[in-house]
Amino acid sequence: FEPIRRYLNGDVAFADIQRRLTQLPLLTARYVALLAVAVIGFRTSTPWWVESHVMFNLRPTIPDFIAVLVILPVFYFTYTYFLVSDYLARLCGFTFERTGQNLQLFFGSYRAKLFVALTVVSIAPLAAIVVDLFSYTGERQQSEILVDVASAVLGVAITAYYVGRSLLRPIVSLSGAMTRVAKGDLAVRVPVTSNDEVGELTGRFNTMVEGLQEREKIRVIRDDIQTLAQETRQPISDFRRIVQTVQKGERESRQAKKEMIEANLRLVISIAT
Repeated sequence: FEPIRRYLNGDVAFADIQRRLTQLPLLTARYVALLAVAVIGFRTSTPWWVESHVMFNLRPTIPDFIAVLVILPVFYFTYTYFLVSDYLARLCGFTFERTGQNLQLFFGSYRAKLFVALTVVSIAPLAAIVVDLFSYTGERQQSEILVDVASAVLGVAITAYYVGRSLLRPIVSLSGAMTRVAKGDLAVRVPVTSNDEVGELTGRFNTMVEGLQEREKIRVIRDDIQTLAQETRQPISDFRRIVQTVQKGERESRQAKKEMIEANLRLVISIAT
């Protein structure tokens, strides 16, 4: 978060923090998953090396141990990724409203995000239950399955909420902006809140609307010239010559300034040498 703070304080340019910003969900989720592997591995393996009658009864089977050590970190990774992605979307919206800057790096995949979300939400709980069915018997089996079902219901509900917000919010925002443009509002802009195809499409939409707005300005200027020509009873060609003369003067003025700067620079170099 330090690069983001420095950008908001005006210490660095947006381009310098853009990659770090887009990688925020992935980096955070990776650290959480690694921490989960360590914590879950320690907790689940405790009954094997702690001499206790209670701990002996809680010893997991090898398949259950491996399943828990894989499924839970993957689940935490997915939950964290989409949770931070939702936060990133709000952060990008805030940055866009404050500075007008949008993301321009699009190396993510919307399809991959959707596939991972659906796979983890649907298969991970089922896999944990199947492993318990083949690993335990009797009351231990019932208690393990009950814990897995309760955890799955709560975890899937929370994860699905943030998955929906992260994947659907950009599409809803873009759809609303398209509706406003269709009604003639060319001042609308949409913050780019993801680094995937939807984010890239949003950036192209903003570029398209800016082009439409420029064309609208040109049309208004053309209409104003035609109206002025009718009121003054002067041909439009006269106004075109005036515009061309002004543009020529601006070009000559810029060229003169450039030549003056170059002459001063040569003078300074000659004095210095």
